[in-house]
Amino acid sequence: MTMLPFAAVALLVGMFVIANTFTLLVSRRTRQFALLRAVGARKGQVRAGIVVEAGVLGLAGGTLGTLAGVALGPSMIAVMRPEDDVDLTVSPFAVLLGYGVALLVTVVAAYRSARRAAAPSRRSPGSAPPRPSPARQSGHATSPVSAASSPAS
Repeated sequence: MTMLPFAAVALLVGMFVIANTFTLLVSRRTRQFALLRAVGARKGQVRAGIVVEAGVLGLAGGTLGTLAGVALGPSMIAVMRPEDDVDLTVSPFAVLLGYGVALLVTVVAAYRSARRAAAPSRRSPGSAPPRPSPARQSGHATSPVSAASSPAS
């Protein structure tokens, strides 16, 4: 029971890393999501695609974590308690709990990015681009370089 606070901190740090990773992934694929929306994908479909991607990554991470835990567990016990003869038994419940936690943490951490990716852009497709500043419209030189290169009147 004394290791549970450390596990909670590790899960919290893992959630931040996963959320940051999915934020980066979504920001890099913004045009792809916009194209999906333009050809008729609904917000829920885009969001579901990202959540499914998070679920697949959570299952892959759970598998790697379970394999690493079972493989490294006996050696860690031997290092931490060299005088004791401890047998490592892994119950199916522990494996399923690990998978469930990995899946839940990954999906919860990625959900905010999925909502952001599914949201419509702030500028609608038919809207005009931003207007140029008045100084550029008047044709007057605004920088020393353009003032020096303009003909004298």
